[in-house]
Amino acid sequence: YDANHFSETDKEFLTCASRQIAIALTRKRTEAALRESEEKYRSLFEQAPIGIYRTSPRGRILDANPALIHMLGYDSFAQMALRDLETEGFAPPYSRTEFERLLQQTGILRGHEAIWQRRDGSSLIICENAHAIYGADGDVLYYEGTVEDISEQKQAQERLHILQRAIEQSPAAIMLSDTQGNVEYVLSLIHI
Repeated sequence: YDANHFSETDKEFLTCASRQIAIALTRKRTEAALRESEEKYRSLFEQAPIGIYRTSPRGRILDANPALIHMLGYDSFAQMALRDLETEGFAPPYSRTEFERLLQQTGILRGHEAIWQRRDGSSLIICENAHAIYGADGDVLYYEGTVEDISEQKQAQERLHILQRAIEQSPAAIMLSDTQGNVEYVLSLIHI
């Protein structure tokens, strides 16, 4: 028997086996790369300090990260997923219909401010970025976006606006200087 002699059947078998092994190795590498990519995405999603969501066109919450769950006052995604965005979640006069209308007009929302309701019924002012994901047929599959609670910023802006009005309406001259004594602002009302 000659060990270096293979029949055509042997060669075909070895060729077929080597192809199957190559396919299996490629599949394993692809699966490992996909798992690694999913782990990176999931870690980013879970650790993000802003709210991230995905909802169905009918208002069902498909996914939400811990930041959004906490922001809206829920203990778990399961609790939050029971929320029907068609009927709850937005404070009047804003509604899910308005959200969808704005998305249909521009295809994307950037820096959109709205008032949402927390689980306990209290309101928060949010800044939202969102877009629709479309299927091959052109229908919306789902919406996804990010949400930041800007309630404290809005309250600070309102307090600053009130202070500014108070200064401008003051009958006295007002001067502000830095720590070196350099004048930074002067308001003087001259009555004639």
